[in-house]
Amino acid sequence: MAVTKSMTGAGVSITVGGATVGQLKTVQMGSAKWSTDDITNVASPTSGSGVIKEIIPSILDYGECSLDGIWLYNDAGQLALQTAFNTGASVACVVTLLKGEGQTTTGTSLSFSGYVTDPPFPQISFDKAVTFKSIIKISGTVTIAYGS
Repeated sequence: MAVTKSMTGAGVSITVGGATVGQLKTVQMGSAKWSTDDITNVASPTSGSGVIKEIIPSILDYGECSLDGIWLYNDAGQLALQTAFNTGASVACVVTLLKGEGQTTTGTSLSFSGYVTDPPFPQISFDKAVTFKSIIKISGTVTIAYGS
C-alpha cells in the first residue's frame, strides 16, 4: 500500500493580467534564494585558530516563472504575455493547482507580480507542433494560498 501522497500538474493554470494562458505543458517556478553580505570582522567569534564567518541576508530573489506550451496565435493569455513584454509593464500573475488530497473547495495558488523578460514567440520545427517558451521574472513577494 502506497503511503506517498502526490498529485500531477494536470489542470494547472496561470493567469497573466487576468487572462488565462492556454495550452500549457509546463509551469516552472524558480527557486527563491537570499543573497548574503559577509559581515565577518575582528570581533567575530572564533573556532580553534580560525574566525567564524558571519553573514546577513541582503537581497531576496524570488527567481522566475517559466512557461512552455503549444503556441496559439489568438490565445488571450499568450497575447497578454506578449503585451506585457512589449510595454515593459509589471503584470499580476496567479498560478493555480487543482485540488489535492484533503482539499475540497480550492487548490493551492501562488500569486506574484513580475516582468515578462522572454516573450512567447513561436518555436518552429517542420516535424513538431509549434510551441512557445516565456519567462516572467518575479518582482516582489510570492504569496501562497494553500487550498482548503
